[in-house]
Amino acid sequence: MTMWYCASIVLRSEVKHGRADKVDFEERFVLLQGYDLVEAKEAALMLGKRMAHSYENIGGESVQWEFVRVGRICEIVDDDLAPGTEVFFRTVGREEAEGPGGDQPEDR
Repeated sequence: MTMWYCASIVLRSEVKHGRADKVDFEERFVLLQGYDLVEAKEAALMLGKRMAHSYENIGGESVQWEFVRVGRICEIVDDDLAPGTEVFFRTVGREEAEGPGGDQPEDR
């Protein structure tokens, strides 16, 4: 029987600005299925590699997204995925929890 997993995939974005480049990192959380953690990690690696792409932005600059790594992979214990199903959690410190954006009414 296949299980559901939540995997973190890290991508790196680089925008060419003539003399200086702007680099950002993005962590995406995706749902995967697999028979075990090994199969889920293989699926995450393939998906991460497929996420790599490049394009020209509205300013005419070259933007390149490249796959960096698979981060954590967590098994989702609930078999019935539906709105509101918890797919990932982590414990955070007060500074991160109450930091910028954390006190917005729409986030509560």
